[in-house]
Parts: sequence; C-alpha cells; structure tokens
Amino acid sequence: MKTEIRMIGQDLHIHTNLSSCAARESTLESYLPAFRNNNLKVCGIANHLWDAAVPGAPEWYIPQNFEHISEIKKELDCFPGKEEFRILFGAEVEYSYPEHRPAISESNAEKLDYMIVPNSHTHIVMPKVFYADHRHHAEFMYHSFLDIIESPVADMVTAIAHPFWAVNCPYGMEELPALIADQEYTEIFEKAAKKDIALEFNTSCFGNYNEEKLAKSSFLRMFRLAKKCGCRFIFGSDSHCQQAFDLWPASRHFINLMELSDADIKWI
Repeated sequence: MKTEIRMIGQDLHIHTNLSSCAARESTLESYLPAFRNNNLKVCGIANHLWDAAVPGAPEWYIPQNFEHISEIKKELDCFPGKEEFRILFGAEVEYSYPEHRPAISESNAEKLDYMIVPNSHTHIVMPKVFYADHRHHAEFMYHSFLDIIESPVADMVTAIAHPFWAVNCPYGMEELPALIADQEYTEIFEKAAKKDIALEFNTSCFGNYNEEKLAKSSFLRMFRLAKKCGCRFIFGSDSHCQQAFDLWPASRHFINLMELSDADIKWI
C-alpha cells in the first residue's frame, strides 16, 4: 500500500528574465497567477549562473554572474505575493568541465538558499567531438555527475538538475541513460545519497510523456535505481515563461510509477 504524499507545492526550478534564455516578460510578479494556479507554496528562483570566480565561462554565461542573478532580490522586496509564498533565492549553477566542478565559489554558494547543478548541459560544456560516440557522450554526463557530488561545494548542492537529460541532443535522448550500467548508476547514486544530493524530476523534460510512455522510459530505470540507493527527489518545472507551469501532470505519473512517499521528497 502506497504512503500518501502531500500535494506538490514546491517548484525549485524557475527562471526569470535574469536568465538570458527566459522570456523578457518573465518577472517574478508576472508568475504570480501561475504560482496560485499550481497551488505552490515554495517557489525556487534558479536563474542560470557561472560565477566569475570560476574561470572558463562560455561567452553566453559571462553576463550571468552572481551579481547579475542577485538582482532578483530587488524584485523580492516589492513582490506582492511575498506573504503568500515562500520565495527562495537559488541558482542553476553550471558545471565547469575545465575545472571539473560546479561553477561557483564556496563563498557565493553559501549566500544561496539552495542550488541545483546540471550534469546534462552537454550542448554548452561538452566538447563537440564527444557527440560522435554516444557512449562517450553518456560517460561525459556520468563523470560530470561524479565531479559535482565530489566537489568542494557538494555539501551545498541541493539536487542534480534534469539528470542525464542531454539538452538539445541531436539524437534520441532515451538512448543515453540506457548506455550506463546498473553498477555504474549504483556507484554514483550511493555517493549522492550519502550527501543528500537529490535528483530532480523536471516536468519540462517529461511534459509529453503519459504514464505508459514514462513507464517504458530508460529514465525511469535510472530514477528507480536512485531510489533504491536512497536518493531523494525534487520537482522542477524549468519554467522560462508562464506556460511552462502547465506541465505539472507529469509529476503525478512519476509519483505513481515510483511509488513515492513524503519521505522520498527533499522538501526545502
């Protein structure tokens, strides 16, 4: 018998227009109707970040430094829903391949309420030559995951954002997590569980998956192994505009198939 899980009232992956890829009209105040319509209580603002203290930022990331994402605090001061919602100052911190760590200094990481780190922005940080060998591509994400959970800021990493979902992959993304063996997953997930680094179920990634398709997905195998190893989970819409919040039904499929209880969720 499944344990009852509370209503999903937490979204830890929301971008405002401080992220260069978000809609220009995506201010914190513009999201207020979406927060209410989706019964959110905790709203995590996770704009893209490459801290200037970490060398090697791609050109796209250079303007998106810590000072830039901190501008959200000005919006928070006058946000009309601040008594109604708990708004968290977080970041989606990029993984630095040259430095083999999240691209944030320890001092700035401590200033965040939480942070998520992707191992799967391969379209930005992975050498393009790795695309040719699909196993090489999958291994890049595997080793990136390991670098993140063993980094100097690992204790401040809340979760891995959209794990193993290779963003803008030129071929089928379902292939890549299938290339990693159970033993390999077990190794990294056990280490992540010991540090209470959760895995994100990103509803933007799985928005077109019904329950049957998700049940057959290579990603579900990965998530089930993570649960077996003791990992917890968070939910994130990865919203860049108001419309992205409409993808929450996918999280219900995930909860049902994974047989999750309240204890399996990392509540912030």
